[in-house]
Amino acid sequence: MISDFRVGTLFESPRTLRLSPTLKHLPRVTMNPVGAEEGFLDFKVSDEVFKTWYKVFGDLKSTQHRPLVALHGGPGAPHQSILSLVDLNTKYDVPIVLYDQIGNGNSIHLKEKPKDFWSFDLFMDELDNLLVHLGISDNYDLLGHSWGGILAAHYVAHRKPEGLKRLVLSNAPASMDLWLKRMNQLLDEMPREDQEILRKHEAAGTIDSEEYHKSMHKFHSRYTCRLTTTPVELQQAGRLLMSDPTVFEAM
Repeated sequence: MISDFRVGTLFESPRTLRLSPTLKHLPRVTMNPVGAEEGFLDFKVSDEVFKTWYKVFGDLKSTQHRPLVALHGGPGAPHQSILSLVDLNTKYDVPIVLYDQIGNGNSIHLKEKPKDFWSFDLFMDELDNLLVHLGISDNYDLLGHSWGGILAAHYVAHRKPEGLKRLVLSNAPASMDLWLKRMNQLLDEMPREDQEILRKHEAAGTIDSEEYHKSMHKFHSRYTCRLTTTPVELQQAGRLLMSDPTVFEAM
């Protein structure tokens, strides 16, 4: 059976994302509808101050719709991976708040930080800081995708935010044990040759081999993204995760 680390490698590792030849030369994906607000805010951790990048689509002061704050996945797959949520603003005028958690995307990168720096409390503090900065801590909805869903659930359980009105968990595991079990079941459904290749290289630690990448590509095509052409936004998120996997590997 695959271990925690190996399933992480199997499912989302930046190493396996190198399989896509289009990742290295993607154009920068941006969305700038009228009224979008983009900026950085200070995030203080102990005696250090870091920068969190955020972007607001729509009017946060709207009386018709509560703002929706979205937490991206990974850890380490920045806001481009959930950029399609902006459609909720363009089509239904729902204010959308996207941001890159520190260590990711447009926010500050901290490659020198040890693993024990990265924690749930760190990312929950950053979320609280963003909500206060935008003036919406008393009235907002929250959506977490993948890792972002794990973070959102942890946030609600431990911080019990009074201003949160609705919580949406998207593609987020409720139990890592069950998630690991299911990943191994999916691997068992792969052709035997690919199973053997993946398990062999996982056990040997040779996951950079071309043989491993080819079988991993089959896994991703079958279970991760079944579209013939991977959306550019998702490819860009993968490229950015590849460029600095610090948070991914720490969490």
